[in-house]
Amino acid sequence: NNGYAPFFREVLKGEIADALKDVKKPDGGSYNIYDDGLRIYTTINPKMQEYAEEAVAQWMPVMQKIMNSQSYLKNAWKDHQAELERYMKQSDRWQNMKDDGISEQEIRKSFNEKVPMKVFAWNPNREKDTVMTPLDSIKYSRQMMQASFMCMDPITGEVRAWVGGIGFKTYKYDHANLKTKRQVGSAIKPLLYCQAMEERGFTPETICDNEAQYFPGNGWVPAGRRCIGAPQVTMAGALAHSLNCASAYIMKNVGPAQFADFLSRLNIPT
Repeated sequence: NNGYAPFFREVLKGEIADALKDVKKPDGGSYNIYDDGLRIYTTINPKMQEYAEEAVAQWMPVMQKIMNSQSYLKNAWKDHQAELERYMKQSDRWQNMKDDGISEQEIRKSFNEKVPMKVFAWNPNREKDTVMTPLDSIKYSRQMMQASFMCMDPITGEVRAWVGGIGFKTYKYDHANLKTKRQVGSAIKPLLYCQAMEERGFTPETICDNEAQYFPGNGWVPAGRRCIGAPQVTMAGALAHSLNCASAYIMKNVGPAQFADFLSRLNIPT
């Protein structure tokens, strides 16, 4: 749970085990990655890894505080009772009590009784002792913002830094892993801008309309037609400030189908 780059080490563990499947020790036995004194050399850059972890630790508490201040969160779970029910039944507490033969009525009752527990917290130990109901702990945990950070050499593909989440001990789900599927969001914009420059004659100084665009069959983009900034910006300014409306203008000029083809040619897998 602790130590250096734990998310990366978890991924590495599986890859090393696969690599050693057909490798035998001098006595004919199989290697054990924990017990056989293997020295494993990786591409991780210690200083870059340290900076990546520090960046997450420095900024995520700030972002969490901003999110927690949003008034809509006070009653957000009222509209997500089905999800809350699913999270409750997926918990170790529910499964363990069920395995012990405890009735569902008693299990549900226990989720509304306060008990001492440890929960994630933004302190040096990444945890704190508290007293709350198990149901409230689910809400608390699910409201915690996550982050990931992966830095690689674009030529060799060697990984230099890897942070898969805000705390490996509490949150094992690795958000930097290729198997973790997420909406791509604004990370797609540099690729769109790249095609605009390569195939449509755009430059960083090209003036772009920073206004919502209408796409037949799909409606307005952005859907709310809310735009931030001046009505016209340079493409460099649009990228620097991640402006959705200017990006929609560039998409209009590139063409959605043509952009999808461009991504395919770049070997974007999904």
